[in-house]
Amino acid sequence: MKTRFTDILNKYFNLSVINITEQVGGWSARAFKIDTTNGVFFLKAYEKYRASTAQWTSTIDIYMPIVIWLYNNTGLRDKIICPVLTTDGKYKCEDDNLIYILFPYIEGYTLCDKKMTNTQIKEMADIIAELHKYGAEIPVATNTVKEDFAVPFCYELKELISLAEETSSNETMRVLKEYEAVLIKNIEKTILLAERLLKENLSCVICHTDVHGWNLMQSDRLILIDWEGMKLAPPEADLFAFIGDRFWHTCSSNFLETYKKVHPYYIINSDSLEFYQTRRRIEDICAFAKGLLCVNANEEEIKQSLYYLRRECSSL
Repeated sequence: MKTRFTDILNKYFNLSVINITEQVGGWSARAFKIDTTNGVFFLKAYEKYRASTAQWTSTIDIYMPIVIWLYNNTGLRDKIICPVLTTDGKYKCEDDNLIYILFPYIEGYTLCDKKMTNTQIKEMADIIAELHKYGAEIPVATNTVKEDFAVPFCYELKELISLAEETSSNETMRVLKEYEAVLIKNIEKTILLAERLLKENLSCVICHTDVHGWNLMQSDRLILIDWEGMKLAPPEADLFAFIGDRFWHTCSSNFLETYKKVHPYYIINSDSLEFYQTRRRIEDICAFAKGLLCVNANEEEIKQSLYYLRRECSSL
């Protein structure tokens, strides 16, 4: 692994590696701290065998120009992070097994499951409020990240549930069968909400869509990372994480108080909020189930994914 990374970093970034240390990664990719003669960097490595990798990497060339524009032209500078471009000006590189993105290294820690302090809540609200100032009017193409309310995972999950009866010896399928009724109910609700919202002329802004603790770094300030899910979408695509019990339910009122100082006329769209809250759970459940059914999943991945699969199903 070290030789492979050394070759990649030298070939595509002209960097000489001194040391490589694997970090705690997120769901989508492995993570490495890279010490080089030119400084310290953070390398994300997406494993091609994972079922979710295509989803997370297919839009890199679309959303990265928007991230860079936001960094250079808004109040988000130093509150988000930009990639280090390859020597030929690209956002990513790859080999037979992995897709790589390189970033400056942030000294700090990931929030993970930690409860946010009042200061962090205010900083987070400031970041999202600033982000939501911008939409399709920015001088970078956003049409390809426009929310289309597509829910392909709803149909994928329905298909998996329909197979559960035939494969009841599989633990993943047993969980899906156990929660079949509530899953089908919420899948149908999500599909109906998607159809309804698609017909409405909703005001859309640039959204991160995945604001949870593993995408927040605490350095000398709070930094929002991992923009794979960026969308031009209704504000609820971000705000659902702070309203209700999805991610940050303990900070709802404080967050909205700060957010509304920037967006005083914002009114929650209840249909949009319900759609994003329910869609996220269905999407996560489908991803965990598909990951578990992947023949390359290791024992630790299976154990972790089964825990999250059952937790998300029970939360519905």
